[in-house]
Amino acid sequence: MGSNPAILVIDDSEVDRKIIEHVLTGEGYVVYHAHDPAVALWILENRSVELLITDEVMPGQNGHEFVAHLRSNPAFKKLPVVFVSGNAVSPKKVMKMFDAGGPIRFLPKPVSRERLLEEIHGALEDARDAA
Repeated sequence: MGSNPAILVIDDSEVDRKIIEHVLTGEGYVVYHAHDPAVALWILENRSVELLITDEVMPGQNGHEFVAHLRSNPAFKKLPVVFVSGNAVSPKKVMKMFDAGGPIRFLPKPVSRERLLEEIHGALEDARDAA
């Protein structure tokens, strides 16, 4: 991993994407963003990404479905993921769905800057420890 890890943010809300991007670029991260899973998949296949932040509810394919699809590809099986959701989804439920894959973190919306950075640092550390 380089000194400036690249993070992909997937959210159908432009406002939420921009807020997260602003926080992350201010911390020195390289940020890619996508408004839907199809664009996100293209980015993952064509760029080096070290962490995925995904919304749960999106048109076409939700965050769980997208991550399950990624986990079926050996190239992305261990990619750390931070789920963000405004829905009442249990973090334990999220973890249980992906216990065979790479590091998973969960963050309820609205997202605070401090909590976002804490989860990102933790997910990246989990990925390093698992390597």
